[in-house]
Amino acid sequence: MSEPQSNDDVLEEARGLIVAMIEERLEPVRAARLEQLVCENVAVRRLYATYIHMRVTLETVALPVEGWEAAQTAGADSDALHDSDSLHDTMVTRAIHDAAPQEPSSVQRAAPLWQGVQKATQSGDHQTQTHRRLYPWAALVAVSLMGLVALLLMPPRASHVAKIPTPPTPAIAATLSRTIAARWASPNPPAVGSHFSDQTALKLAGGYAEFAFASGADVVVQAPAEITIQSNNSAVLRSGKLTAHVPPPAVGFTVRAGDSTITDLGTEFGISQTAAGTEVDVFKGKISARTPTTRPTLLLANDAARIDARGDLSLNRGGAIPQHFVRQLQTDAGFLDMVDLVCGGDGTTGRRGAAIDARTGKYGRLASFGTSQSAPGFHSVPLTVIDGCFVPNPGLTQVDSAGHYCAFPGANGQTFNNILAGIKTIWPTGTQGKAPLSAVLGGVDYSQPPHDFLFMHANSGLTFDLAAIAALHPANGLAALHCLVGNSARQDINGRPADALASVYVLVDGVVRFQRVGFSNMDAPFAVNVPLRQGDRFLTLVTVQGRPSIGLDWIIFADPRLSVAGPAGEVR
Repeated sequence: MSEPQSNDDVLEEARGLIVAMIEERLEPVRAARLEQLVCENVAVRRLYATYIHMRVTLETVALPVEGWEAAQTAGADSDALHDSDSLHDTMVTRAIHDAAPQEPSSVQRAAPLWQGVQKATQSGDHQTQTHRRLYPWAALVAVSLMGLVALLLMPPRASHVAKIPTPPTPAIAATLSRTIAARWASPNPPAVGSHFSDQTALKLAGGYAEFAFASGADVVVQAPAEITIQSNNSAVLRSGKLTAHVPPPAVGFTVRAGDSTITDLGTEFGISQTAAGTEVDVFKGKISARTPTTRPTLLLANDAARIDARGDLSLNRGGAIPQHFVRQLQTDAGFLDMVDLVCGGDGTTGRRGAAIDARTGKYGRLASFGTSQSAPGFHSVPLTVIDGCFVPNPGLTQVDSAGHYCAFPGANGQTFNNILAGIKTIWPTGTQGKAPLSAVLGGVDYSQPPHDFLFMHANSGLTFDLAAIAALHPANGLAALHCLVGNSARQDINGRPADALASVYVLVDGVVRFQRVGFSNMDAPFAVNVPLRQGDRFLTLVTVQGRPSIGLDWIIFADPRLSVAGPAGEVR
């Protein structure tokens, strides 16, 4: 923040502006500045009056000489001569000194000049001739000084430096409403509350920024990004990511990204712009996407489109991935839904129905499979918030991309079916079985709203990236893992009672923070509550067989949640 100007600096600035005004080279912006200084600073008003007097004196330079001659000819007394010595001394200086509003009598103190002139004109023809010569000039000076005194006596807000029109204030196109850890590539970075006019270019080097457009549209920008506030209802994204929330009054909000134009039709959408092209994901409502090589394409909720550098558009119905974008800087939710996270959401969108193959990391709508042997290995998953997956094997097993390993007694490298996020599937045994997967624990069916579940048959491991999850809601923090765990198997495919045994582990950065070893399908479900600490990065859920056979180890993580902490750290 710059230091406030000293009074000497203010006077120096005012002096330059006054001279520029007198020389008729004062442009509107500087004229407005001079007006502000005169209104706000008594010393500047005195300086202004002095310069105006000097200008009038120079233009009427004969007046003091003739006044002196008239006084001598008339035999005026010394007081009269003193009063006519200097126009500045007799009137301007006194007017400036007494210019405060509470002393309106300052106008009356100028009387001696006119009395002196009157004395000088009351005797003889010579005096009458001098009076006639002085009269036009005196009138001119009197009018000028009356206006000057009036200026000094007026309230500051009513003052006018010069009758130069002030340029109109540019209309506000958008306002910086919020930032989190923002770093701007600018010597004068904007602060929260800053207003931007049309065609304002900004470069966000780090963190997040939220803009409230005058139209009502709200835009969240994720660094690194370059954006131009084009108007009160449009923007240009040159690089980076943004999410737009567009209420009805702002329908028609437009974003130009590369050579493509995205026009809102009442929606919420995200745009990512890179050198390779543009990604557009629609979360709610619909948009129109137009490129130089394609006709306008309508995208509906949950649709996505990829536009390459040539302008060719590829439409992916149902392919939107909310967790690719920061949709809001702070969530009001008390928890994040981990099933939604596995399905590509940001923990608040209620998505269901995805699967992950722990043997390979493959993700999506996958075909079921039966008992399968898997080689050791940690596999990445194409989701922002999932670090990876694995099948526990004998010995040490890698559990995250940071290279942490852990041993899981009893694991033999076999697994059954995919990791399922809210899918109530058919037991995948061909013609033998038709028994559906049960998601009932303690008499509650967690496959029905408002519940949800993760199915992880022994042996399976899934690792969440806590930093990536927290980044989706940067004003919040993650407080703890909460869920209910149990074995939901009640019978085999032939209808015989199930008899199974398994173990569950919860790790953070390769360290076990919770374990339950050797529970059966007949045991009551149990609660898992694992506090999270600042700096925790990877959260891993693991299921392991409890007997040589993995049969019927149907482990359910019911209503898995990550509780959210507010900006001040309070848990909601």
